[in-house]
Amino acid sequence: MRAASALIVSLLLAAGCVDSGHGSEAIFHLTIEPQIFEYCWDPADPPPPPEGVLIGTFTVRNEAATGNTIEFHAGADRPLGIDDETAHTLPAGASLEFAVFVYENFEGEVSVGMNFSDFVGSGTQEVKVVGKKCPKPPGDGGGGTSASTVIIEPEAIAALHVPLVGVDSNVLLAGSNGWAVVNGVTGATVNDKGLQLPVARYAAEVLHEPGGTIAAFAVGPGVAAMTHWDSASSSFGATQLSFGGSNVTDFRPFDAGDGGTVTDYTAGSVYFMVFDAASGLFAQADSAQRVDAFALSSATGKAISATAAALDQRTYVVTDGTPGQLWYHDPADRPLGAATLIGEVGDDPRRVRRTGSLLVVSNFTAKTLSVARTDTLAVVTTVDVGDGPIGIDLKDLPSGDIAVVSTGFNDDTYTITVLTADGQVVSSTTAPVPDAGTGPGHAIWFQDGVLISCKTSGTLVFVPGVSP
Repeated sequence: MRAASALIVSLLLAAGCVDSGHGSEAIFHLTIEPQIFEYCWDPADPPPPPEGVLIGTFTVRNEAATGNTIEFHAGADRPLGIDDETAHTLPAGASLEFAVFVYENFEGEVSVGMNFSDFVGSGTQEVKVVGKKCPKPPGDGGGGTSASTVIIEPEAIAALHVPLVGVDSNVLLAGSNGWAVVNGVTGATVNDKGLQLPVARYAAEVLHEPGGTIAAFAVGPGVAAMTHWDSASSSFGATQLSFGGSNVTDFRPFDAGDGGTVTDYTAGSVYFMVFDAASGLFAQADSAQRVDAFALSSATGKAISATAAALDQRTYVVTDGTPGQLWYHDPADRPLGAATLIGEVGDDPRRVRRTGSLLVVSNFTAKTLSVARTDTLAVVTTVDVGDGPIGIDLKDLPSGDIAVVSTGFNDDTYTITVLTADGQVVSSTTAPVPDAGTGPGHAIWFQDGVLISCKTSGTLVFVPGVSP
């Protein structure tokens, strides 16, 4: 039996409008941490004992200036409960801790309701538990290792490391409920503070700050968010909202990790994040430092992904469409000067990534990778991969070749492609994602293999021993 780690979601709960003569609204400042739990169980294990299995605790805190009354109602026929479901009064600033028990194995989402009220009104909220079958991975070491995570619909993923210290086992994982740091091999949660900002989904990356510390950066619908990460204490620092947009689809660090490109799909523009020495924080670069949508006005689609080696270097932009297009834009032409077309890529492109003089684009509908060269400014190769590639990761090999890992979201596969330095295909092998991983959206090179985030099955899958 495995009790999964909990999610953390900070809530500002609003009750119905209360007419006080000024059209005001009663607001209940209650923080529930965590609010969602995952119960992961192996069908081969026995059922829980009569007294139940403790899967975690949560804290309810009253942040308001007045008292609140809370009362839980789990229901006798539900497979879970709270240790104390009597009514409780929470004075202003007070908090109470409760334990969650599961009494039978189940699949799906089950909730415990909570009524709350103060002198101006009342409302309801829920603490949820998501039950899922998690068979133990094969013990022969030949397959991948699936791990449940605190992330709902896991997607973007990035390895966490500190310069001069080396790579550890922790990864930054983003999904529809935010981001968390988890162990890439075991799936154990290291820190889930990022779930307080449920915006991350499309990209998760790491920036390097002066002095060897790092910042975790994740983007998704509505915002790009960043927080400091202290590897020594395995903890997040204060979260910093760095850039707002209607639909931020990609973030890609510069080579030195001292900033990066932010692609705002709704605006159709590419912005830059840089380290501000005066404030000691990353911030958006001067507004003139951008690739404006006007610079891409000749494109048949909108900017969906971008990459640059540094702020003062050329930016490569992919615009969506059928087919998509690959462009470059020089610093001297920012923000409004026309971008230059390199060539067409496949239908419905999602990501562009670069190493050395190669650019690789994932084409979701075309089921291909497009390979371009920055020295000749031409698309040179198209490679068939799994059905529905989204995230891709590139790695330089000692031989001088480049290894690319991509995923097939629609056919539950991953593909390892090896390219020469000039973009020719050495080999390309597609295989099923192990351990029933479904909906693989992103993959990274990790230790001696690849780590795959599977949105549909809600798992991480580590496939060791497959690195070229």
